[in-house]
Amino acid sequence: MECYNTARSQKFLLHRLVLFQTHDPKDAQVLPTICLRKILAKTLQSTVEPKTLRDHRRYCPADKEIWDSAYLEEYLGLHETTHTWDYITEDEYQILKKEIGSAIPTMAISKIKYNEKGEPEHAKYHIVVLGNLDPTNWSSADCFAPVLSALENRLLTVIATQLKVIPKSGDFIQAFCQSHLPKNERYICKPPAGCPITPPNTYLLLRKTLYGLKRSPRHWYNLAKKHLELIGLSPCPNAPCIFSGSLFEGGARHLCQFICR
Repeated sequence: MECYNTARSQKFLLHRLVLFQTHDPKDAQVLPTICLRKILAKTLQSTVEPKTLRDHRRYCPADKEIWDSAYLEEYLGLHETTHTWDYITEDEYQILKKEIGSAIPTMAISKIKYNEKGEPEHAKYHIVVLGNLDPTNWSSADCFAPVLSALENRLLTVIATQLKVIPKSGDFIQAFCQSHLPKNERYICKPPAGCPITPPNTYLLLRKTLYGLKRSPRHWYNLAKKHLELIGLSPCPNAPCIFSGSLFEGGARHLCQFICR
């Protein structure tokens, strides 16, 4: 079986936050960040995204290396950096299966990110759970997570225009892979088909949420809300995706637009 070089990667796992600042940007202390190493795709000879991990072998050596590195970055970011899952053996799976249920399949979804000129810039992967196979009968209320409406977005833009300030944005990566799963939500997953990293006859016992799980958006919103409140921001009663407050005593007020999607 082909193996990748297991160099440790670094990711900061949150999602998207838009911050309107009314004071010197140098004073802003929103959330700590860790630099994400992006896999450059500018030299890709083919812009056809692989549908499976096994498709990598069909590319030229240079393109194959790019896609191999993109998957390595995603997998090790989840496995080593954020400890999203624990490995369990076949024997351990058979024991836990009686309590948790059968393992849910996962997929590795590839994507080429393009710049404003329409040129390929980054190659990336997402490991996604097939949440439609989740046997738990969650209600709509169990899975609900607020999403910023177009009207609220326009309102914040108008406020920024009136205050003559420039909207500041930050992109938080892998939001839905950051929240710890509650004790009553346990999942076992199969690694993506063709994964060259996971040992044979090994399953993934999730410690944190993953893209695809039905309640991942709700867990992410609750986690982000908790941290925004810790830094002095509070959600508006009728617009829970808009946060306001002061980040430090005597400082200017902020409007914070949180998009959960």
